[in-house]
Formats: sequence, C-alpha cells, structure tokens
Amino acid sequence: MGFYAATVVTEVLGVLWIGIWLFRRFEVRPALFDRRLFRGMLAFGIPMAGYELGAQVLAMGDRYVIQSLLGAQPLGVYVAAYNMCDYVRLLALSSFAAAALPTYSRIWEEQGAEATADFLRRFLHVYVAAASLVVAVTAATGGEVLAVLASAKYREGEVVVPWVIAGMSLEGAVMVCGAGLYLRKRSRLIMLLVAVAAALNIGLNLLWVPAWGITGSAAATLVSYAALLLASMLLGRGTLAVPLPWAAIAKFVPAAALGWWIASHIGFRADALTALRAVRRSCRSSCRWRWPATRCCASGCAAQHRHWLADWVAARTLKDEDHAPAARFRSDVPRHRRRWRSAGWRRSALCGQPAHLRSPPGTRPAMRAGRRQRAGAARRAAQRCRGLHVR
Repeated sequence: MGFYAATVVTEVLGVLWIGIWLFRRFEVRPALFDRRLFRGMLAFGIPMAGYELGAQVLAMGDRYVIQSLLGAQPLGVYVAAYNMCDYVRLLALSSFAAAALPTYSRIWEEQGAEATADFLRRFLHVYVAAASLVVAVTAATGGEVLAVLASAKYREGEVVVPWVIAGMSLEGAVMVCGAGLYLRKRSRLIMLLVAVAAALNIGLNLLWVPAWGITGSAAATLVSYAALLLASMLLGRGTLAVPLPWAAIAKFVPAAALGWWIASHIGFRADALTALRAVRRSCRSSCRWRWPATRCCASGCAAQHRHWLADWVAARTLKDEDHAPAARFRSDVPRHRRRWRSAGWRRSALCGQPAHLRSPPGTRPAMRAGRRQRAGAARRAAQRCRGLHVR
C-alpha cells in the first residue's frame, strides 16, 4: 500500500509542478480554447490509451501463463530477469525514442520527407550501435547483476536475459521505423498492431512455455516485438519509407554477438590464475626471438618487468590461498625451455618477484636496493646477449 501511495503522491506533485510552469509561461483564457484542436487531440489520444493497455498486456501477459503452467518459483526468476532488462531499457534505450519523435516531427513539418528520412537513417545508425552494445553487455553480465541485485537463487534467470533485452531493443525502434504511422497520427492502427502483438505473445507462450520453460516465454517476447517492428515499418512506408542502416547492422550486430559469446564463456574469477600463467608463458616465449638486439631487450629488460607485473597483479587480485601458486609461476616452465639461461639470469628472474614474496614489508632503502639489483641483473643479461649469433 505504501508503494502505491508514494507513486500517487509523486505523480500528483509532478503534474502540479508542470501546471504551475505552464501557467507562468503561457496565457490561459477561456477565449483561447480551440475546440477543433481539442477534438483532434481526443481522436489521437483515446486510441493511444488503448495502445498503452496493449503494451502492458504485451509486457506482462506472459507472467500469468508462467504462473499457471510452471508455478511461482519460475515466475519469480523470470520476473527478476525481466525487470532488470526493463531497468536497462529505461536507462539506456528509452531516451532515444523519446528524443526521436519530437525531432523528426519538427523536421517533417519544416523540411519535408527527404530531410526526415535522412535524419532517421542517421539516427538508426547510432541506435543500432548503442543497442548492440547494451544488448551484448546486459546479456553477458546478466547473471552476475541478478546475483548482486537480487540474490544467487535468481541467477538462473540469466538464460532469459539475452532474449528479453534483444526484444526490448527492437521495441525501442518501433517509433522510428514506423514513423509514418506517427506522422499521420494513425493511432487506431498503432493500437491494433500492439493488440495483435500482445495476442501473439500470449499464444506463443501457451505453445513454448510447456516445452522450454521460461526460455520459451523470453523467446516469445522477442518474436512478438520483432513482429510489431516489422508490421509498423511496412505499414508506415506508405507515408515515409525509413531506410534501414544495413551497413551498421552488418558491423555492430555480429560484433556484439561475438563479444557476448566470448564474455559468456569466460569465468572471470575462476580463470584469473590461468590468464596470468598464460601471460607469463608468453613472456618467456618471447626470449626465442631471432634478432639479438630485440632478444636482448625483450628477455633482459621488458620480459623481466612483465613477469614482475604479472606477480604484482596476482598478489593483489587473487585470494590469499592463490599467492603460493602465483609465486611458483617461474617453476612451471619445462627445463629444456630455460636450459640456455645462466645462473645469473635465474638470479635476475628471481629479483623480479614482488616485495612481499622475497622479504617482509620493506622500507624505502630496501625498495631502492631491489631496484638497483634488478637493474644490474638486466645489464648483465644484456651484455651476455650481445655475443649471441642469429639462429
């Protein structure tokens, strides 16, 4: 009850503030009332109320199907994931459509159809890039975000996040791709399209939820929004043909899909030690470069500091029990790969370990001594490498 009361109070205060601002800026008199304009506003606005009702059914109708077929627990997981995607849409994607509608309406009235189509083409290019990034990031981090914002038991809702956020990104482009419907104020047709999409969503839920669970419901959401976008674009072409940015779609959508696939197959915490070991091995393999000068710099100086950087990152990012494996990075290389190194080089490599592994928390003199020791070892290694021949 408190939530709804707070919502009502907030809305009333917002309407009062807007009313005060309007009365101060504009002159309001009964003689200025335009009945023709008022009738036109009612003719456009009443069907849009039906549009809002259909949009709510489209967004929430699947929840009743899940409740009746699967139960309360899968419904809670689905609602948590869906609401998270809705928050992302409100923060990252809704502002595009809110800014596009008044802008292209003004361009249509002042500059005509050609300028409006050019603006919408450029707008869609930017929207495709932004929406691809938002969808990829949300799909890749959905499980972690759900575990942090809700709890770990809602993490299984990450399977529906890619479907839902992709559908919401398509819904954000309806007002742009179907600009012809909004420019001609065909609100009745818009309401009918949303109602058909809502009915399609419920029908697909009845078919797919028993077979695929909440994933089927999320897929039904994506298909319904895609159908709404396609129908709006086709029916609006009679007034204004909006060119799709196929070049942007060909660039950004596959890149976003690849990024999401790579990120979803990486366990960030579990693979931290493995990644650091790979960095260390790649640094050691650089010592086999062909050119003596490059080999001298890479093996005598740069590789040493890369090794120290990997140990430093491991000491500060991994848990305490992982410090011991991090300190043994140097010993996991086969002996035949480090046979050519002298005892002096092995001493110089040991000098590259972080301070907490080779001495207690040191003072500034100890740190300066360590730097001098590493610099001397690097110079000696460089001098030995100068006499090597090209292999």
